[in-house]
Amino acid sequence: MVPRSVVIVDDLPDLRTLVRMRLSMEPDMEVVGEAGNGREAVRLARTLSPLAAVLDLEMPVMGGAEAIPLLREAAPGIGILLYTAAHQVALPDKHAPDSIVRKGGPLSELVSALRKILDRNPLDLVHLRLEPVTLRQAIAAFDAWTGLNLTVLSALERGHKLSELQLGGASRDELEALMGVYAHIGLDLQKAARLELDTIIPVIHIRRATAVLARKALLSLDNDRLPLFWEAWGYTVPREAAAALGAMRSDLLDVLPSGPAA
Repeated sequence: MVPRSVVIVDDLPDLRTLVRMRLSMEPDMEVVGEAGNGREAVRLARTLSPLAAVLDLEMPVMGGAEAIPLLREAAPGIGILLYTAAHQVALPDKHAPDSIVRKGGPLSELVSALRKILDRNPLDLVHLRLEPVTLRQAIAAFDAWTGLNLTVLSALERGHKLSELQLGGASRDELEALMGVYAHIGLDLQKAARLELDTIIPVIHIRRATAVLARKALLSLDNDRLPLFWEAWGYTVPREAAAALGAMRSDLLDVLPSGPAA
């Protein structure tokens, strides 16, 4: 069974924790990220391309209604479940969610409504299995790549005009897709670390479109351009981490699709 990715968006950390715990009990659902407001949610959607979002209505910075059209633009086809304490919700079509569940009822209602959204929004997903690697090496590769992610994403979100070197020769969409791939790998690493495993076989479940973009980014960030990309951001990568990242890049190029399904 391929788990389907979900993000949780609510300004109450305790509520996000409860919803995450409940969804984690469902073998066909995987919480891949959390956000405290709509603006953070749009950033997550752009990077992780989740299949669905559990979204609060009233939040600071950006509320759910304002975020809905931006989420659909960031992750086309995303299913949106509005999880709110409001008794009445009237939103124009552009801001309308796929379903509304009131807070305060059994969480089974949330799970049921979310599954209906996921079932009626089938997307082209790919199941990618990388070669076995030691957990230490996988974490080194993850650290080497994601350590720079927040800086790059922050610059992109603020609308900074980035040079070709700062983009590594890739487009913004391609670079964000690659960041999303590594974020999904990070979920596997979390599980392996908790289980105290020595070796891991990273498995990724993502949209095919995201996987195709990520592969294009990897092809742009080849052995010659990657050091220049790091240098453009003033980023230093230890030799061991760079070697681990190179091995991970090779594995990803072997499994990431180059185009639509035949």
